[in-house]
Amino acid sequence: MVTRSIFLAALLAFIGFASAAEHHRDFEDGEIYAQALGKSGKCAFRRKGKDGKKRDLNKDAFVIEVDYIKQKCNQGRDVGKPVNSLANQQFNISSFNKSASYQGIKAGNIELMAYLKDPQATLKLGVYIFKEAGNVTFGNETYEVDKGVVKFVVKVENYTFCDGTPIPGLCKNNSAVGEFLEVAIVMKSKKGKDGKEESEQDKRKRLQPGPGGKRRPFRCPRKCPKIIAFGGDEVVVANECQLDGRFTAMPAGFPKLMKQGSKQRFIYRARKFNDSVIFDPAVSVEADEEVKEEDKYPDNHAVSIQSSASMFIVILTVFFM
Repeated sequence: MVTRSIFLAALLAFIGFASAAEHHRDFEDGEIYAQALGKSGKCAFRRKGKDGKKRDLNKDAFVIEVDYIKQKCNQGRDVGKPVNSLANQQFNISSFNKSASYQGIKAGNIELMAYLKDPQATLKLGVYIFKEAGNVTFGNETYEVDKGVVKFVVKVENYTFCDGTPIPGLCKNNSAVGEFLEVAIVMKSKKGKDGKEESEQDKRKRLQPGPGGKRRPFRCPRKCPKIIAFGGDEVVVANECQLDGRFTAMPAGFPKLMKQGSKQRFIYRARKFNDSVIFDPAVSVEADEEVKEEDKYPDNHAVSIQSSASMFIVILTVFFM
């Protein structure tokens, strides 16, 4: 009897592990392969190696995630109860749509959505993998994208701002008034290099062919967004946000790149809104180097876990007979 109890406990633990391991969505399009986590909404992605093979997304992937969401008063102090971390936030993840588009550019798309309890808001993350080159416009800035660029649309809806009256769990009576929403996005390059913002002169050089005649990503012949290089990986960040459907400049000094400890964050700040605000980064990752045998990506990770669980159940069934 004791032996059977031990086996039953082991079975439940194994099934729990399998369920936790499957709580993500793997998706890929062309040379880009990625994974979105149901808890935290973190997205990790890579570009296949020159030999067309994949590596483990748990090693050296480019990672992007929303780190915190806070409201600020006019003096820049926190107001109300902030969402200091989304590490344990539950996200719903859509299936991957391979026939989507963004501003007329063919793309694969996946959507993540989470309800933020305290500010009674909804956070939506749209992820697009471009299948072709094209032009992306956000506000008064336009830049070129190539096949394989990953586009993010970060949207906060129905956020509750403090207005001096008490709101249970969020705002105290006579508390400061929330005038801005601040959203921090953590980005980590594949090789862990710090980001460096390009000068206007560097941006103009993008119009010229790079080494070997290779075209540079995010070329912008006119007004350019911020471009940050993380070694061979590059990020573009618009200087405006879309506030209640209208493009609006962010307060002076934003968006900005900050490093605290091991984290590098893009800090976005938008003025108080009624319905929603949208921020709009995009990422280009360089191809992986030659793939080592031990670093190959496990394409059928979830399937192998299910198979192992099924085998374990069969063994237990035989044991109990």
